[in-house]
Amino acid sequence: MRKFLTSALVMSLGTTSLAASPRPMGDLAKRMTDETAECIVKDDPNLIESWFGALPGSSEERKIVSRRETRFARCFHTNLAQMRGWAPEYDYPVLRVAILRFLLTNKIVNVPEKAPAGLGRPNWFATKADDSAARAGILANNLGFCLAKTNWPAARTAVLAPQGSKAETVALRKLIPLIGGCIPPGAKLRMDLPRVRAILEETAYHAAGGITAATIASATYPKQGRD
Repeated sequence: MRKFLTSALVMSLGTTSLAASPRPMGDLAKRMTDETAECIVKDDPNLIESWFGALPGSSEERKIVSRRETRFARCFHTNLAQMRGWAPEYDYPVLRVAILRFLLTNKIVNVPEKAPAGLGRPNWFATKADDSAARAGILANNLGFCLAKTNWPAARTAVLAPQGSKAETVALRKLIPLIGGCIPPGAKLRMDLPRVRAILEETAYHAAGGITAATIASATYPKQGRD
C-alpha cells in the first residue's frame, strides 16, 4: 500500500516555567506508513480491539487511546528522553484511518467478496451516542452501512484498492450518487472521495466482524524490511 502523508504526529510546546523561552515548532510532522501502523497494531493488540470498538470521535475513544498513546513514540521513532519542553500530540482520526487501512489492505481483517452478514445485523454503533462528536460518528457510520448494503462490490473495491488508484476512483464514483439517499433530511456531513473511503473502511471492518487481540497476535504480517 502506498505510503501517505498524515498529520498523525505533531509536536507542541509542553508546560514550561514562565522564564523559559518558547522554541519554534518547526516542521515536525511525521509520515504515517505501513511500518508505523504495523508497529502500533502489534505493540498493543488489546488497544486495537478496544479502540475500534469505540465510535470515532467519541469521548470513549479519547479515553481509551489517551491512556495508551505513550506507546506510540517507539513506532514513530520518537526519543521522549531527549525532548525538552515538547510533548507529542497524536491525531486520533488520522491514526485510526491509517491503521484500519493497513488491517484491511493487508488482509489482517478479511473483506469477503460476498456481502458479509454483519451488514444485516443491528448496527454496532447504535447505542454509542455519548456526546455530540459521537452523534456525528453515528451519522457517518449510518452512511457507510447504507452505501455498502446498496453496492457491496463497489464498497469492497474502494477499501481494498491502492489509495489514489483508478480502481478506487471508479468504485467511489459509483457510490457518490447514493449518498443523498443515505443521509437523513437536514443532516450535514462534509464529503469528498477520501472521506467516503475512510467511512467505508470503518464499515467494512465492522461488517466483516472486526478483530480480536488474539487474532492480531497470531496474524501474518507483510515484511517491512525490519525485524
